[in-house]
Formats: sequence, C-alpha cells, structure tokens
Amino acid sequence: MKLTKYFIERPLIANLIVVLLLLVGLLSAANLKRASYPNVNFDILKITTTYPGASAEDVEVNLTRKIEDELESVQGIDRIRSVSLENVSLLYVFTDLNAQDISQTKDDIRRAVDRVTDFPAEVSARPRIDEIRSTNVAVIELAVLGTADEKTMRIVAEDLEDKINEVDGVSSVEKVGYRKREVKIQADPEK
Repeated sequence: MKLTKYFIERPLIANLIVVLLLLVGLLSAANLKRASYPNVNFDILKITTTYPGASAEDVEVNLTRKIEDELESVQGIDRIRSVSLENVSLLYVFTDLNAQDISQTKDDIRRAVDRVTDFPAEVSARPRIDEIRSTNVAVIELAVLGTADEKTMRIVAEDLEDKINEVDGVSSVEKVGYRKREVKIQADPEK
C-alpha cells in the first residue's frame, strides 16, 4: 500500500519509470536475433543407398534390411523408419533425445552402416548419411514417372532439373534413383 501511495503522490516518477521500461523494451526488440528459417537440428539421420535397376522388393531385401539389422545394436536410437523404392533405400533414424551423448550415438550409427559390406555388386556407392536440419530439408520433392522409354524420361528429368535450378532461391537439386547412362557394346563373334 505504501508503494502505491508513493507513486500516486509522485506521478512524474511513475511516468519516467514507464517511459524507461518502454525504451529498454524497444532497444531489446531492435537487437533481438530474428530468423524466418532458424537453423534447427532435428537429431535425425537419413541414410540413402542406391541400387540401380532393382525393384522395391530387391532393395528391401538386399539393402534396407541389412542396414536395419546392423542398426539394432546401436544404443540411443528411438526409432527407425524405412522406405524401399525402385533403385533406392531410405532409412530415417531418429535418435533418442534423452540419450546422454547424441553425437556419440550419431557416430555409432555411421560406424554401424559402414560395417554393412555385403551389398550386391550393382551397388557401387556406399550409403550416404545426411543429418536432417532445417537448413537442408527438401522444400519440394518431384517424381518423374510414366510409360515412356528411359531416354525420354531422362530428357524430361534433365530439363526439369535445369528449369528448377534457374529459379531464384533454389540452392540445390538432387536426383534420387537416377540411373547413370550405360553403353553396351556387342561384339560380332564372326568378325
């Protein structure tokens, strides 16, 4: 009650305090860091493995299951979600947010994936492990599908890639399941 009476009797001091608080608030707001897309680490790893020419079933048996089996031994994993598509295996490994050392868990996941070595011969590249962050999450994903021959589909995919790269603000375009061109030479045994 005494504090209230003090400010009632001295309105100039009360007004000065209010103005001072407003100025401090405005200065703080002006110096506050703001980001429309803040950098957030979701503690999720995406494991991508390509198997050119393979059906979804072959991808699941020869890639996805082998990697999943090896990941079972890693401590600190909350859950694993996998998708086996034609030519590509995608595994999303969610780390346990209550784990003592999440960076150690991520290193253990990388080592576990490196231990899987019995992939088919057509799998020429090692699985790629990417950390899902707000700065590298795909904004849009497109698929080129159809009944056209592979040459036509390749031309459409390359044209689409070029047009998307021309758009301002596009940082990268990644093709998944895109088969490299092959040249087959058939020798004539009679010559």
